[in-house]
Amino acid sequence: MTKPTLTAALALAGLMFLGSTAVAQAVTSPPPAAQHAGGEASLVLPDLSQATFLGGIGGRALLTWGLLVCSTNRCWRSRS
Repeated sequence: MTKPTLTAALALAGLMFLGSTAVAQAVTSPPPAAQHAGGEASLVLPDLSQATFLGGIGGRALLTWGLLVCSTNRCWRSRS
């Protein structure tokens, strides 16, 4: 075989392989899971008073400090 013919044959074989795997995945994939209505409104949040982060910092304290840092940054940036 000449080089262009060999290249074309390899390309065709690769496309056939990729096509067959795509078809096999489409046939064997399970149906999509049912979506829950509500989106972000139906999220269940964990109880932050029972969670600890970074070696013992309570969840509420971490959230409070985070909000304090963000609001301080917001005030600082609005002056500039």
